[in-house]
Amino acid sequence: MADASIPENPIILNIVTSYGALLIGDFLACILWGISCMQTTLYLFNYGSDRWPVKSLVVFLMTLSTVHQVLLLKSVFPVLITHWARVAGLSELQPELLHRIYIAPLIAIPTQLFFLYRIYICSRKNRIFPALMLPFVAWQLIGTIPYNVAVMATTDLSVISLPRQVAISTSFRAVMAGVDIMIAIAMTYLLRRNCPPNTNEDLKKMAYRLIMVTINTGIWTAILALMVLITQLVFPATLIFCIFEFPLTSLYINSLLANLNSRRYIRGDLDTSDWATRNPHTSILEYGQQTDTFSQHVLTTAGQTSNSAKDEEDHATSKTHGL
Repeated sequence: MADASIPENPIILNIVTSYGALLIGDFLACILWGISCMQTTLYLFNYGSDRWPVKSLVVFLMTLSTVHQVLLLKSVFPVLITHWARVAGLSELQPELLHRIYIAPLIAIPTQLFFLYRIYICSRKNRIFPALMLPFVAWQLIGTIPYNVAVMATTDLSVISLPRQVAISTSFRAVMAGVDIMIAIAMTYLLRRNCPPNTNEDLKKMAYRLIMVTINTGIWTAILALMVLITQLVFPATLIFCIFEFPLTSLYINSLLANLNSRRYIRGDLDTSDWATRNPHTSILEYGQQTDTFSQHVLTTAGQTSNSAKDEEDHATSKTHGL
């Protein structure tokens, strides 16, 4: 039974749209960060023979993701734990929220460059699409500089709702969503285009596995980035967009790790000796080259099948004329 001598707190606040959204985003980010830890362990155990640049990239991104996660948790800890019930703290901008803004692109950009390299290889080293995307990829980091400079001039949380800050943050979040969507569409198109209908069944299964992995790992970052953009535009004076933005960083590294860990699944039961993916221990560059090798192998096989069918038809026609 409650002690009647303890007075009721006269200040009741609803902080769902601010620290409530931050807390939900933190929880979701923690879940995805835990999944990325598991994927990193699987990668190091199953693909330990990968070259050191690949393993260094994974360790680097995982380290940044961990730092990002620590900053997320620390940003809500003073207000909700150490200085709980201090009403003035609810309107203060925590510095950890600013630091994570320029760490997040350092994880997203290498992941996007990884997929752009795959598109470059799969398109037979056509530089047009990657070259068009590179300025937009770079803006995701460059755009955070004027944003942080403007926001760090004050400790008032409401500064992030000012029109200038909203415009800058909307620009690099719109670019992030657009790049993810274009990458997902381009990879799916190229993989589908490079698998003609008369490909043999083994290679066709391989192509479908590769397409499914591409869609499942690429489209989710695009969807989440789009949700960040929409919620910021619809609720510019709140932090509701953080529900989707906080876990997005961990989702990027998960998408990269899923592509690296899915090589054996993509290879499946194929036993073609001249295809590079028979060796599961391949580097990030070799993985991209495998896509090109696969495309060439599919086209070559399709061409051989077509030529064989044409030769049989010509032979049958010759026999008919001979009769």
